[in-house]
Amino acid sequence: DGDIGFRHFILHHARLAAAAGGVEAILIGSEMIGLTRVRDDQGRFPFVEALQEIASDVRAIVGAETKISYAANWTEYGAYAPGDGSNDVLFPLDDLWAAPEIDFVGVDWYPPMGDWRDGDDHLDAVAGYERPDSDAYLFSQLTGGEAYDWYYGSPSDRDSQTRQPIIDGASGEHWVFRAKDLHGWWSAAHYPRPGGTRSVAPTGWRAGMKPVRIVEIGVPAIDKGTNAPNVFYDPKSSESALPHYSNGTRDDLIQRRALSVALSYWQAQAMVEQVLVWAWDGRPWPDFPAREEVWSDGSNWQYGHWLNGRTGLVELSDLVSDLAQTARVSIDTTGLDGVVDGFVVDTVSTVASILSPLSLAFQFHLRETDSELVAVHMSDQVEAELSKTRLVHNQLREARTVLGQVPSGAALSYISSDFSYQPALAQYRNPAADREAVARTALPLVLSEGQAEGLAETLYDALSAITTVELGLAPGENFAFELNDTIRFDARDWRIEALSDDLIQRRLSLRAGLMKRLSQNALQIPGVGEAAAYPADIEYAIIGVPDLLGDGATGPAIAVSADPWGGPVTVKIGTSVQNLRQVATVRASAGMGQLAKTLQTGPSDDWDDMTVLEIDAPNEAFVSADAGAVEAGANRLVVANAQGWEVIGWTTAEQIDRDHWRLTGLLRGRLGTPIVETEAGATIILIDDRLQSVSLSAAQINVPLYWQFAAQDPVLHTYSLE
Repeated sequence: DGDIGFRHFILHHARLAAAAGGVEAILIGSEMIGLTRVRDDQGRFPFVEALQEIASDVRAIVGAETKISYAANWTEYGAYAPGDGSNDVLFPLDDLWAAPEIDFVGVDWYPPMGDWRDGDDHLDAVAGYERPDSDAYLFSQLTGGEAYDWYYGSPSDRDSQTRQPIIDGASGEHWVFRAKDLHGWWSAAHYPRPGGTRSVAPTGWRAGMKPVRIVEIGVPAIDKGTNAPNVFYDPKSSESALPHYSNGTRDDLIQRRALSVALSYWQAQAMVEQVLVWAWDGRPWPDFPAREEVWSDGSNWQYGHWLNGRTGLVELSDLVSDLAQTARVSIDTTGLDGVVDGFVVDTVSTVASILSPLSLAFQFHLRETDSELVAVHMSDQVEAELSKTRLVHNQLREARTVLGQVPSGAALSYISSDFSYQPALAQYRNPAADREAVARTALPLVLSEGQAEGLAETLYDALSAITTVELGLAPGENFAFELNDTIRFDARDWRIEALSDDLIQRRLSLRAGLMKRLSQNALQIPGVGEAAAYPADIEYAIIGVPDLLGDGATGPAIAVSADPWGGPVTVKIGTSVQNLRQVATVRASAGMGQLAKTLQTGPSDDWDDMTVLEIDAPNEAFVSADAGAVEAGANRLVVANAQGWEVIGWTTAEQIDRDHWRLTGLLRGRLGTPIVETEAGATIILIDDRLQSVSLSAAQINVPLYWQFAAQDPVLHTYSLE
């Protein structure tokens, strides 16, 4: 046993299991294919033999009641064709599966459950399947598709979908080469083929001799995750990868549907006695994944196999169907897709009113048939093209959004799934807008911050681009149009908002500015593109120290800070809020912080070697300088006090902790500024080129003026030279 090594590791856990009072089952290893397929010079598999010995040792510790096995990779449990020119086909693990101390065949099951691509011209779409997450398609892949019916011989074959059939032409035992044919392997005797010649005697495995347990089965919550359920996205790992042809966006729905189909199938198989889903994390939700300072893999949750935080998700189709049944209305929801984290109905209302926010977010509508209502997503697919020649003369009217009606942004009120279901606000602002007119919408939906911000931006794009057209079709123009169909007219795509017929013509009301529907994807593609910039709340200060920056300005200096910095901030002043005019543009976030300890009084415009200035200043760096440089204007900051601002220089800077600094060798009360004992928490601002001077006329000095920073509410401030 010793005190190191793999055997000691496994036996240690066996002793822990026994000390805990016993366990139902224990594994002696998992997916060690790099060792189980190593042969010695006699053609034996020494690690497999060692596993049998370890299983015997574990049995002696845990007793007869505990089941013992090994969890093999889905490509490891069965046949092994090394591809080294020997033509060997062997069964390395059969001696382990047949060993008396092994109670079941354990398999970690991650084979491909799809070969989906974007578009409608790839083979599986041509075969009639509509979606990668449809039940019919997923079920077809459990006992078919890649690694069962066919394989790709190279990456280029995969790109071109050049599929090679998996056939055992020599013996007709196709399951030997079909890694996904677990039932075929389990229900047959296994005959090795050294050198390609089928042995007379089988291995120690007898058909169906032991049950199977799916020790792990899982699907990543990422676009086309079923194309390669065995991969995971983690930028910190050298093994990080996206599934084949995935665009990298989060997709909770495909994970949910794939697991539902796979579990239903495997739990119905007589040979399978247990199915365990990967992964349920023992760390507490939502601390994991939220607290990345504790667990560095928290960001991987978005696209990974984790079930934590996802089991409560409800499919949009199920939610709409349930609401309809409650109202005793028949709605076919099979055409809907998406997942809903939460939805609030807090008052008695009609089913139409209740469905309205869902319809807006997920962009679906109801169509009436002879027997029922059908819920369908609004499609961008063009149903028909119209030209002006098909219109009744003078029956074209167009209305465009005038400039003054374009909103400067959109604000979306929602329920936050990231912050304990508290009310939250997501905003999108157009930095080029020259007016403040925010379009506001409230949705009783539980959304992640990423979903809400994306929906706010989409809502803004749709509102700011709205154009409407009303037209009349000429007699004889026969189109089977329906509400919300998309048609192409005048080289643009439009959605039918209303239609009417009389004996002479059909009238259509069309709307541009089409919204994209909310996706189940919560974040943008990882590592691709530029980060979206959303303005943070700003802090600002008006520093009433004459000519603080030495540029001859006749007004105060101003400081603006934000984290993250969202871009230039305009500053406006006026004698009233109606006549504000721009006087400055601040282009950099100022270095702002707070006193960490009380600042004592000291000499005016002189050196103070007794006082220590301790400050907290996030993301700032302080340097030391000699006395001459400080006297010349280097190393200066201002401290807000009861009488205004004190300008202080320093010679020595010492970092005590992250963002915490100790400054000594102080030059106090510069520029005649007041020296007052000031308590901890007072604002400090570094004096450098990130500050901006404002010049005022003589008539604006000693006069209350309204100051407005960006879109914040104006505040009254009086700049005085006294």
